[in-house]
Amino acid sequence: MTLTRFLRTYVYYPLGGSKRGKNRTYLNILIVFLVSGLWHGANWTFVLWGFLHGLLQVGERFLGNTLPRLAKPVRWLYTFAAVNVLWLLFRAESAGQWGLLLRTLFSGNSWKVSPDLLSSFRVRGLRYACSLLHLPFSDTAIYVFCAVLLFAGAFFLCLIPRNNYVHEYPATRKNLALTLGLLLLAVLSMGRVSVFLYFNF
Repeated sequence: MTLTRFLRTYVYYPLGGSKRGKNRTYLNILIVFLVSGLWHGANWTFVLWGFLHGLLQVGERFLGNTLPRLAKPVRWLYTFAAVNVLWLLFRAESAGQWGLLLRTLFSGNSWKVSPDLLSSFRVRGLRYACSLLHLPFSDTAIYVFCAVLLFAGAFFLCLIPRNNYVHEYPATRKNLALTLGLLLLAVLSMGRVSVFLYFNF
């Protein structure tokens, strides 16, 4: 939020914002996102990352009311795919490595999910519960079920209820219990230390 406010106040507004016609607005948006990319690092991956985000913003403005007319799931899928593809560029060491990642991602072999990746979604105790109930599920089947369950829960929490930008969650016992439950699940799911990405900047 701080970086967004800084870029808006000290880059976008001094450039003229959106008050000098459409073409100048598009150019200003591209400049702001290029500056955002450079802020993250003097590397072509960050510059390209910022430029492509700027192009997406310009494209949405250019299309006007076309995108809002699409069904919500289509818009969600478009946003999810665009952001994640560009985050690959953000983490890549070079544009060439990003291209290799994309080719691997969209090739036929990329859809064979490794057991190690699936195991990271495991819900602790579920394997034991299945054995107690004499349910003949393999570890892979349980991991897939856990992954689907966790993704469904995440999408529900993020997309279905009104988010906290338009709705403040009251400090009730129910919300406190839900928050503590999610925190406990997060702590129990930690298998290793994950360094905060922005420590690099």
